Amino acid sequence: MTQRLISTNALIIFALLSACGLSGPGERERVQEFDGRGRYVFGFEASLFVPCGDTQQWWVTSLDSVPAVQTYVTTHQRPNAESGVDYVTAFVSWRGLRSAAGRYGHLDGYVYQFVPYAIHEVRDTAASDCH
Repeated sequence: MTQRLISTNALIIFALLSACGLSGPGERERVQEFDGRGRYVFGFEASLFVPCGDTQQWWVTSLDSVPAVQTYVTTHQRPNAESGVDYVTAFVSWRGLRSAAGRYGHLDGYVYQFVPYAIHEVRDTAASDCH
């Protein structure tokens, strides 16, 4: 029941983002569910996910449904004189909704938009993560 509620909330969030013009063309017809692993990077003008086995960066729109990732980022950020805080990289295994290809995120620099709604794991990265 909880998983269905979270999934429904993520769909609502994604629909609202689409309605606000924060999505690519034809997205409503081509939203895909994603359940997988990869690296999440957060920092100055960055909130991105790179799935294992891929080099494409996805713009992560919100961490509201995955508070464990928010906590990880908050506890691992360190001060930096240039940007205020350093970038944080974490290994994540999560589920969410990925948009159709388009232009998303900071300066439209990302091909996909991703809204995570369930977290399986978040931890420090290791060289063997995606093998």
